[in-house]
Amino acid sequence: MTRTADGGSYMAMRDWLDPLADVDFAQYLRLSLPVQMWDSCGIEMARVARERQNHLVKPPGTEDSRFFDRLPEFLDRGTIQFGPLLAPHEVADIRAFFERQSGYDGHHIRASDRKLRPFAELAAKHRYCCHSIDTVVRAPHLIKLANHPALIDLVEKALGCVPTLYSVSAWWSFPGFAEPWPVYSQYFHRDRDCFRFFTLFVYLTDVDEGAGPHQILPRSQLTAGTRDLIEAAKRAGRLPADASEDPFFSYQPVSPGHIEALFGDSIATIVGPAGSAMLCDTRAFHRGMMPRDKSRLIFWARYGVSRNTNSADLEMGPLRRETLDLDLDDSPRTAYINRLLFRW
Repeated sequence: MTRTADGGSYMAMRDWLDPLADVDFAQYLRLSLPVQMWDSCGIEMARVARERQNHLVKPPGTEDSRFFDRLPEFLDRGTIQFGPLLAPHEVADIRAFFERQSGYDGHHIRASDRKLRPFAELAAKHRYCCHSIDTVVRAPHLIKLANHPALIDLVEKALGCVPTLYSVSAWWSFPGFAEPWPVYSQYFHRDRDCFRFFTLFVYLTDVDEGAGPHQILPRSQLTAGTRDLIEAAKRAGRLPADASEDPFFSYQPVSPGHIEALFGDSIATIVGPAGSAMLCDTRAFHRGMMPRDKSRLIFWARYGVSRNTNSADLEMGPLRRETLDLDLDDSPRTAYINRLLFRW
């Protein structure tokens, strides 16, 4: 057995933290190990993956480094904003496309009743309209944006290996409801896709305080950062001095409103015009607020070390690239990044 710096113990990671290992076994390991150990495991997974990627790595000096100066901020806070990465006409194209598509009454198909309904019906009577991944990959501009060289190269630096684009999604949130639902979406929660992964969010409508902005608790993706937040809450008298840290390393807070009450002055609320993008480490506590008076359309692209239990679940498997109007190059690197979505 090997002892970690934070006191955890586990088998030599080289033997079982294989990015290409069975997905269900990897999920078992994630659920067996405390969140405090995830980062160490993720770093080792990325190292193993990197050893197999020599043919995919860009030669030194050829990276698109325009966002590299944001890397320290991202690794510390778990979130950075880029401003608009889509032009107004591109946003209009995307929104018009989704308004023509049917969808499901959840923020994700897995959180819906799986009944396909017209967009107009969902907008009038339901909280959400989410679109299947088969629909999302056909939307204009989004897959190209998810492959933006500067974003991919930044994610590679942060992740420690050439990333796998393993999930894309788009969904609408509609106003007019009194309580958040489901609890793991509009209440603060941690995502648990893998040991280490990052999410690009893009607003496709203007988002202000009334449109359900994204919120995140910076530094809560880090063990040390979470502990700093807990200690600050104790000093302020918002937590008993002998309170356990364990609930704050779970996926869901102890009760609704818990995170806001304890750490409200540290929460970042992210607003912006349509086309605005942000990169988040969603192992941090985060949520989408309930929209009060405006509908919100948002897109995500998730990047990780390998396939995982939240990976793309296309109805017929990866789609043949030539059947889609994709503006992607033919390089082995691009094919690898997108291999769960498309066949070259």
